Amino acid sequence: VGSDGSCATEPWGRYSAGAMGFVSKSSGATIYSIGGDTSSDADGRGGIVRTSFKMEIDAQGRAGCWESLPSPEISAAPVGYRATSVGLNGGVLAVFGGSGSSFEPLDHLWVMNIGDETWSEEQRQDVWPQARYKHAAMAIEG
Repeated sequence: VGSDGSCATEPWGRYSAGAMGFVSKSSGATIYSIGGDTSSDADGRGGIVRTSFKMEIDAQGRAGCWESLPSPEISAAPVGYRATSVGLNGGVLAVFGGSGSSFEPLDHLWVMNIGDETWSEEQRQDVWPQARYKHAAMAIEG
């Protein structure tokens, strides 16, 4: 937050957000924005957004400022992906699939521990979904 109370950081315009997650809690909620795409390569990023953010919303519904999430190397988190799906379950945010800079479908599964905001890539199992992008996923508790 700036000295005048304004927000110092915000995710610039994007579409096909790599993941948009909403975590509700008694003290409010958190919104996550992971990666995505832009319509231009004017900034030299190839149209892929390589940044991730979160925003806290208090129990009265007041939005805080966007905060940058730690940006590990591209190989260590799904930043630089677009059109993925996201599922929230307990203390983890799971990001599956999407596409890279040449629009090739991906079959990666990334999991972020919400508590310490660390990412890990899950290893493929014998039964594994095909690579895909612009798809949906949901977590069902029970």
